[in-house]
Amino acid sequence: MKIMLKFLAISFAFMLIATGCAKKTEKPPVGKEKIEAAAVSIDECVTSPDQKVSPAAAKGVDFKTQLKTAGKLTFGSDIAFPPFESVNPSTNEAEGFDIDLGKEIAKRLGLEAEFINAGFDALFTQSLPQGQFDVAISAITVKAERQGSVDFTVPYFKADLSLAAATKDGLTNIEDLKGKLIGAQSGTTGEDCAKVIKDQVGATEVRSFETALQAFDDLGAGRVAGVINDLPSSKQILKERPALEIVQTIDTKEVYAIAIGKQKPDLRVAINKAMKEIFSDGTFANIYKKWFAVEPPFPLPPADFPN
Repeated sequence: MKIMLKFLAISFAFMLIATGCAKKTEKPPVGKEKIEAAAVSIDECVTSPDQKVSPAAAKGVDFKTQLKTAGKLTFGSDIAFPPFESVNPSTNEAEGFDIDLGKEIAKRLGLEAEFINAGFDALFTQSLPQGQFDVAISAITVKAERQGSVDFTVPYFKADLSLAAATKDGLTNIEDLKGKLIGAQSGTTGEDCAKVIKDQVGATEVRSFETALQAFDDLGAGRVAGVINDLPSSKQILKERPALEIVQTIDTKEVYAIAIGKQKPDLRVAINKAMKEIFSDGTFANIYKKWFAVEPPFPLPPADFPN
């Protein structure tokens, strides 16, 4: 009898262990796993690098005569768009991918780089045309309508847009924005695309912000349901916002370039020459790896434009 009881006790113990193991390896119920939405392409949001407008012809003068301040290459930049540009809280200095690229260009031209914080929306309508700085570097997408007031250097970056949302809200794609508020930075391709999405899916409003960071602040606070923003920047911003996530990529085929006033064509030519050297000697790849931890995933340059 004792032997039988002992056998039953041992058998019961094995059953408990087996049951415990089964619970640990139990798969989540069907439908509970998050399904990542496929990238979406919206014709009106595509900014093709084939949209070319011939820049102002070079005057054949020393490019240094076209500088705002002798010995300096002055950059205008919206310094609130990591990892391209942001303020280092320890040094209170500008840093980022665009900042490093700008410094390298200035060095190769024998100039000192100076960065001036400027509102993104006014770069093409006021700041550059009025000569407040020499050039603008701020993850700027080449667009035909912008080329009406400024010229662009050879492009240096290829990007797409993205939709970010709060994880708890369960959004998976742009269709889920129906009846909701969309946030975007004013004057950007993200704002342009958000307006298209609003009309396409029936969102209630596009709320525009001075900076991308402000848009993400409102997303985190629940004041907007989603933010349309450049994918590389959104990835960086969300590293410090674990409650938010990218739920869909929007294929736009856009490229970034440095914007320059049409009154400085020889400076543009000089910058193009320096950039092509930076591409060919590996310096650009090193800067890219510093900020994105991988090799550039696009050809250099990512698109060709007239000099």
